[in-house]
Amino acid sequence: MTEGTTLSLPKGKEVEGLTVGVLYYLWWGLLPGDKDTWKLGHSLTPELGEYDSKDPGVAEQHLRWANQYGINLLQVSWAGPGKRDPSLDNDEIDLALKEGLLKAPSIAKVKFLLVYETEKALGAEAEKLGYDPKKAFVEDLLYANQNYFDHASYFRLEGRPVVMIWKTRAVLNSLLQKTGHELSEVLQEIERACNQDLLWVSLGEDIYSPKGPDLEEPTLKVMDGIAPLLGDDFPAGEEKPWKEYLDHVATSYTLWQEAAQRAGFIFVPAALPGFDDRHFRFGRNRFMKMEPRNFKESVRVAKEVARGGSKWISIYGFNEWFESGGIEPTKEYGMLFLKALESALGGLKD
Repeated sequence: MTEGTTLSLPKGKEVEGLTVGVLYYLWWGLLPGDKDTWKLGHSLTPELGEYDSKDPGVAEQHLRWANQYGINLLQVSWAGPGKRDPSLDNDEIDLALKEGLLKAPSIAKVKFLLVYETEKALGAEAEKLGYDPKKAFVEDLLYANQNYFDHASYFRLEGRPVVMIWKTRAVLNSLLQKTGHELSEVLQEIERACNQDLLWVSLGEDIYSPKGPDLEEPTLKVMDGIAPLLGDDFPAGEEKPWKEYLDHVATSYTLWQEAAQRAGFIFVPAALPGFDDRHFRFGRNRFMKMEPRNFKESVRVAKEVARGGSKWISIYGFNEWFESGGIEPTKEYGMLFLKALESALGGLKD
């Protein structure tokens, strides 16, 4: 969204139900030995065990659960087709998307979009190798256009394929500016090469702030939408009280939604089942108790905000086991989080 333009959002009866998105991760069990992501640590145990994301049978079960409990959008973590650095699993994640998720029959019942992982694709891969980040970003998005944007289940708004960008300002824009490029110009170049308009949503707290939006933030003026990952600050070494979290996001989301309506961008509020990175090798000792009852309230808060705007909420997540961002059934909680989601959605579920 270039400066001076606004996005027309569907309102009222023009939208039936709610878009219930979950962050979905395809990096599990892809590499052998010590490179296996399961070995990096996790506090919960999936009912399906330590699975391989390339397995279409696993994807099929995930999609069936999603469809049964009201999830109609998978926001798929993706870092390009890889190949620039064979030591990373970016190419394996892309293969898991093609051979796992998109080969599962129930993908016809659930939409998906790509969440472009700037740190994995550009920071850990392109920049480390001395490869021009701008060139890498353009190449990756053109590949996505050729392979995914025209898929029957790819998520569109106003006919435009939706792309989420992780840390647009802190990573992508920073890398582009280092090499003398402007974010808005690069996004326009990609759209011209794709021969279609894309809808760009920034994911993460680099632009989102619990204190409310800064409408003069240049990156905010370029993007079509903003989606927090967590919705609030999680200080290292402390337990986050649920009441504090819910009070903060209820206030902050209202500020953002009001600003979104004035400025003409999409705001996608987040919901959480809890948070725990204490068992993750690279965690920062942050913790908020996994709690189905409070997750239900988190969804309710997000839903009420989204009702007056984007009609889209984003849940962190379906299977982000490093930080316990997982509502997928586990040995510890069974189906409790999916049942809490179904209850929270109530009559708005498709």
